[in-house]
Amino acid sequence: MDTKHTHDASRSITPFERIIRFCLNCDDMEDLALSDEGQDIDGLYERFANCLESGNFQGDVCSRLFIVKDGIVDADLFMDEDDED
Repeated sequence: MDTKHTHDASRSITPFERIIRFCLNCDDMEDLALSDEGQDIDGLYERFANCLESGNFQGDVCSRLFIVKDGIVDADLFMDEDDED
């Protein structure tokens, strides 16, 4: 007896192919990971909750939370090669 195929494997999207949209509505993210605001995770979650409530959040991931949770704390990471001297 033939079985009916309800899942077409050729149309599946693997996790690596999924496009993640970062919300970029905040325009004050320069040096966020190094600033005092970047150290206040609870404050960032409150700001994120406000964005959700007000409808300002547009994307899959909050860029601010992504940057801060990434743990970039070394300012030398972003130095130009010319500045290393």
